[in-house]
Order: sequence, then C-alpha cells, then structure tokens
Amino acid sequence: MRVLLTGTSNSIIPAGIKRALEIDPRVTAFTNASYGASGSVAIGDHLRNVDFSQYEVCVIDYCVNEEVLLSSNASTLERAVSNIFALVDRASRAGCLPVLAIYPTQHMLYIERPFENALVESLVTRGVPVFNIYDYVIGLNERQGFSVEELFLDPHHVLRKLSFFVGRQILDFVEAIDFGALELVETGETYHSLEFIPYADLCFDGGEMQEVVRKTTLMSRNLLNVTPGTRLTVETGKASEIAGITFNLSRSWGVLSNAENGAHLLEIANKSQFTLDRELVLVSLPFHPTVPTDGRAVSLDYTANPVVGDNYPDLGLELLGLVVRNCEQSHPLAILCPAAVGPRLHEMIKPGREKALTRLLHAEIEQISERKRVSR
Repeated sequence: MRVLLTGTSNSIIPAGIKRALEIDPRVTAFTNASYGASGSVAIGDHLRNVDFSQYEVCVIDYCVNEEVLLSSNASTLERAVSNIFALVDRASRAGCLPVLAIYPTQHMLYIERPFENALVESLVTRGVPVFNIYDYVIGLNERQGFSVEELFLDPHHVLRKLSFFVGRQILDFVEAIDFGALELVETGETYHSLEFIPYADLCFDGGEMQEVVRKTTLMSRNLLNVTPGTRLTVETGKASEIAGITFNLSRSWGVLSNAENGAHLLEIANKSQFTLDRELVLVSLPFHPTVPTDGRAVSLDYTANPVVGDNYPDLGLELLGLVVRNCEQSHPLAILCPAAVGPRLHEMIKPGREKALTRLLHAEIEQISERKRVSR
C-alpha cells in the first residue's frame, strides 16, 4: 500500500498518525507532505510537486486550523471547501483514494463546526471515507470516563496514542477495499484550483533582500528575507486571486497590505513563535480579503513596527512564496469511490479496540503526569 499524508501539525507530531502510517508493514511507500500551524491554503505549497499516481491512498488532515481560521473570520467557508475539493479531485483523477481525518481541538468540541459539517455533507454522502476524531474523543469521554483535557496533549492536539490509533484504523479500512472496483464519479460540484508562486518569480522593490537557508529536523527550505518597506509584485497572467502566503513564522513580523487600496491582508504578530530559539516554523496562511488580479500585476506592501522585548530576531519577512487561486474557470469535482466495505463516516470505536486503546491512553496520561511532577 502506497500512502501519502498531507495536513498540518497533527500529521507531524512524533508517535502519532505519521508514525502509524510509516511503520506499518502493509505500507510499502510513505510520503508526508505536511507542516503545522497552517490553513488549507497550504495545499498550494504541500502538493505542488506531488505525483498522485504514485500513491494508492491520500490521507487528508486540514480541519483543525481551518476551523479556527473560520471562527476568527480569517478565511471563508466557500474558499476552504474549494481547497479541499481541489485536493480530493486531483487525487481521485490520478487513481489515489482520498481519506479525510477530522482532528479536534478542545475549545471547538461542543460548538458548531461549519467546515466539518460542510465536508461531511459534501464528501461522505458521495463516498469519501471520513474519520471523525471529535466523535472518538466524545465517546472516550462518555464511555471510558476520560476527561476531555486528559485526551489532549495541548488544546489543539490529541494524545499521540489516539492519533496513532487513527492511523491504524485508516489502514484497516483501506486494506479491505477492492482497488480494482474503485469508480470515478462526477459530482456536479465545482472548485477553483490552487497554484504556488515561489519568491523567485516575484518582483521586489524597496527594502533589502537576502536569501537564507533555514532547517529543522524534518525539512530545509531556501527563503527570501525582506525588510520592512518592501513591495512584492506578482503577475499571474490570468484571472486569479492571491489567496495566501507561505513564510517562516519564527523570523517574520509585521503586516501585509494590498498596495492598491491599503487593505490589511494578514498581520504576523506571534511573539511566542517570533524567536531566535527556533530556526524554522514554516506556515501557510490565507489572506482575508484575498487580492483579485484580473489578469494584471498586483502589489503587496510589507510593513512592520518594532517589537518590544529581548531575544527577538531582526524585523523581517522570510518568504517562500504566494498561493494563488485560479478564478479563470471552475473545475468539476470528481471523487474516487470505493466498493462498499463498511461505513463511510467513522465515528465509533469497536468495543474490543476501545478497551485496548483505553489502556494505552491511561499509560500515556500517566507518563505525561510523571514528566510534569519531575519538572516541578
């Protein structure tokens, strides 16, 4: 089984879903195209060089951050759903089965989640397998007596053992599928594709620029560091909109604005991440509002005010590129549907497996508690 995983922080946490997929003997090839703290606009960067025909399964994890972005009015439901449709369609048309994993956050557990609802309504009903970990958490809370807080490493990430379990559940489901009986179904839905424009294809005016290399244990990226007062200009040559930006959060601070009308597109002001202690925190975030191009060149202004405090890098924006949504034409959504092998929406854990999982979760919770006691 050849598996592609694409998503955000839950997909890169050690010993979680990533580990489950990469060590399972049923998986003969595994690629992880993910990084954390990003919205679904990251699909433009994550998958620009991916050949889906080389994989049989694509596991998709973008719901956590997108739901947060929507709740803070930093994105729109229509655009977020279109991004996932673009990914599902591209995988499906290449013969790669899309599987959706909906990871939870603590604060959204018992409130309305429009992104999740839209994806379940539009994808599950058309045959896309969806694993809803919100329901796993609620079930473990109600049936096994875990508090909600115990089931999370932090407010945005479930326990590693639970995430690992999700990966195994996905593989068990996929193993039962007859890939020879998959059917590509046109849905009647449409979407707009995402493209990525690297910094080398942009024009810059004002400010200073320097190419830098930043690394983590998981990746290395060439980036362009620009100083406040820089104007970025992009020309797509077609009707499109500048949908977002991919940049290094640990070396970026300031505001990006539409040079034509001064509208603020994105404020980058995360003091906990803007630090010399971390070399690279690569993220992709949406612009809201987006910047329509109408086939002409458009410009963005980067400005920044000083940061008060110690241990902060020099003011700057470390840029990988821009994400562009092609508005020239809409594309029809097709979905690769598996033969009937069970429920499409996975909300419940089988009793026998839940007991085994419960023991593992109790052990992880005890380990976390012990580390906290030692650290005191």
